[in-house]
Amino acid sequence: MKDARSKHVNDSTEVACTMLATMTHELQKTFEFHEAFEMIEQMRVVFQVQAKQERFETLNAFIGYKMAEGSFVSAHVLKMKAYVEQLTRLGFSFGDKIATYVILASLPKSFNQFVMSFIMNDRERSINELYNMLKNDEDNIKKSGNSQVFMIREGQISKKKICNNTGKGKGKAAKKGKGK
Repeated sequence: MKDARSKHVNDSTEVACTMLATMTHELQKTFEFHEAFEMIEQMRVVFQVQAKQERFETLNAFIGYKMAEGSFVSAHVLKMKAYVEQLTRLGFSFGDKIATYVILASLPKSFNQFVMSFIMNDRERSINELYNMLKNDEDNIKKSGNSQVFMIREGQISKKKICNNTGKGKGKAAKKGKGK
């Protein structure tokens, strides 16, 4: 029985020495005469508040991070993935589905068609799969040179020009004015 007790005390002393060796000088002074269990309990209290604050700040950054129009989707998704991994390390993990929706919500308007299609198909995807899909979509957007946006704008402009050239716009306005 004495051997077991002395072995436990020796193990505890070794653990305490190892812990002290890995601490900063200020923490070493604070815990110099404490046993391992006491050090762990006191450090848990001190650092638990810091961990909560870091979780909050990381979650806030993750939710608030938005991709600027024209920037690269790969860098954006990798940054978002880093936030997810940091939150997991801090004990705040959520599934890929929520992370995916936050990432989709952070994309600029040029990805609206992709987001709508992704949500409509409602398939479970990992963040890595989403990354690959977004990268392909970005390549397609760059190849097309945003021609879809320009075609829509040109279509609206040409419709207005057609209406003005045919006089239909003037005729409607003239009829309204005569009725008054």
